[in-house]
Amino acid sequence: MSGTDIIGDVHAQGTRLKALLSKLGYSGPQWKHPDGRKAAFVGDFIDRGQEHAMVFDIVRSMDAAFGLGNHEFNAICYDREGVNGHIRPRTLSNTAQHIDFLSEFPLGSDGHREIIEWFKTFPVYIETDKFRLTHACWHQNSLEICQPYLADDNTLTDAAYSAYDTENPSGFREAMNVLMKGPEFCLPKEAEYLDAHDQPRRRARLYWWKPQEESDYFQYSQSIMPLLSCDTLRLAQSAREEFKYASEIPVFFGHYNLKGHPVPFGNAACVNYDGRLVAYRWNEGDTSIQPGRLVYV
Repeated sequence: MSGTDIIGDVHAQGTRLKALLSKLGYSGPQWKHPDGRKAAFVGDFIDRGQEHAMVFDIVRSMDAAFGLGNHEFNAICYDREGVNGHIRPRTLSNTAQHIDFLSEFPLGSDGHREIIEWFKTFPVYIETDKFRLTHACWHQNSLEICQPYLADDNTLTDAAYSAYDTENPSGFREAMNVLMKGPEFCLPKEAEYLDAHDQPRRRARLYWWKPQEESDYFQYSQSIMPLLSCDTLRLAQSAREEFKYASEIPVFFGHYNLKGHPVPFGNAACVNYDGRLVAYRWNEGDTSIQPGRLVYV
């Protein structure tokens, strides 16, 4: 059956990507599907893994759609000069996050420049008449703020990078961060936690797609929530309500590296789970997200 396979954060896992595509029925070397299915990626092809060139060879051979992930956006900003140095500062911690990508595609090399230019062709979001795709969050107000900085194909204009660098009054920087990294809630000092990279943080990613009645408000909830007062919990609940996805149009996203067995959440589905590479099989004629359509290796 024809349709679209929506694929989550690859993070330079070329071998695993081949395994997932094979499981979905695609075959190399151009990774086509016998039923004419197409792939759509939510972004984050780079960093963390060591098979960047393999991933690029695979996906660029495909007739596929590519969404912009925060890691591609970060790589562009790391490469691009701003008003006070590079838009993404070349600190030790930022460089460490990109080191696997830069090991294969060194700064200043022809290969690096070409890949960065390719990243710039990725749209911030993808919207069809049946479903939506974003990297971290679909938030209508943030999309509207970003719209003046998007071209007709929803890629970032040159002015967008300058606006992001200078934190102009439009609120573009904050809106872009919501779309690329997800909305965050500022925690009190006593609720500081360590992220997956053992970095101390006081901002927690809100689970904007979860029903309001669920008390699992944000990432690392089990560690954080026992430290929060009732008043802070109410504020967190209100913050999640602000970003709640209320549309009936299905939306797909990645980014969050969720734990457990991949499952959809009503009309929203995450395709990024810890230790897995995940896809959702959207079939021609579908109008809603169906249980059992998440495929992973």
